[in-house]
Amino acid sequence: MELILHEKGMIWIIAIILHLLFVMVGMGSAIISDILFSFFSKDKKIDTKEDSVLVVLSNTIWVSLIGMLVTGFLLFLHNPERYGSSPDFLSKMSMVIILILNGIIFALYIHPNLRNISFTDTNNTHRLVRVRRISFACGALSITTWLSIFTLALIDKITLTYTEIMATYGVVVISAMLLSQVIDRLQAKR
Repeated sequence: MELILHEKGMIWIIAIILHLLFVMVGMGSAIISDILFSFFSKDKKIDTKEDSVLVVLSNTIWVSLIGMLVTGFLLFLHNPERYGSSPDFLSKMSMVIILILNGIIFALYIHPNLRNISFTDTNNTHRLVRVRRISFACGALSITTWLSIFTLALIDKITLTYTEIMATYGVVVISAMLLSQVIDRLQAKR
């Protein structure tokens, strides 16, 4: 019996370490990806080499998200009563789902058009202008979500409810997405 408890404790410790590693790699890759996207778009286009760098970072983020889900599930199984009633855990898992949906939009809608996006066109009726603006909004959503997950992980005692956490997160995300549209328009005018 003692060996079984010891093994479960080791699995939990390994799951925590891996979970934190996946969060750090995923968040770091997302931040680097957004920084490089901004840097790459300064010349008003994304070339093949730049696109391949973004693909590597995107794949790293996907692996990290899958790793976070698996290790998060293992952590949940360790103490389902605690995690199932934890507003911060449930909020972080909701945010991971949002990251996955954001990644799907990026992979299916934005990335196939990335090298054709015009970074100088300001005509709202042009499809690639809408793609560019959505890409900026997705980047803002990604960064704010990763940072929100990280912030929730750092806070020891959270007294907010799930609804309060997600409402605060929603305000931050909407603000970041609006700011991304201002930045897009300023960049297009240069």
